[in-house]
Amino acid sequence: MVHVNFENIIKISKIGAVRGLPRLAKPDNTICKSCQFGKKTRVHFKFEFITRIPLELVHIDVCSPTRKKSTRGESCFILFC
Repeated sequence: MVHVNFENIIKISKIGAVRGLPRLAKPDNTICKSCQFGKKTRVHFKFEFITRIPLELVHIDVCSPTRKKSTRGESCFILFC
């Protein structure tokens, strides 16, 4: 969901660019629920781990969908690093 910010809507109403649009004033609460949800960020977790032997810590990433399918028809893969 995308919408124009209130400053632009007020500017449009002042210059009369839209027929029938009344003069508007900026409301007190200008952030809608969708905007608040869209601007939330993930909370990063702290993970500290010291490896002592090879392959003790493995990073895995699931990649999908790919543009080209494999010879067996798969369109995703798992990457280990």
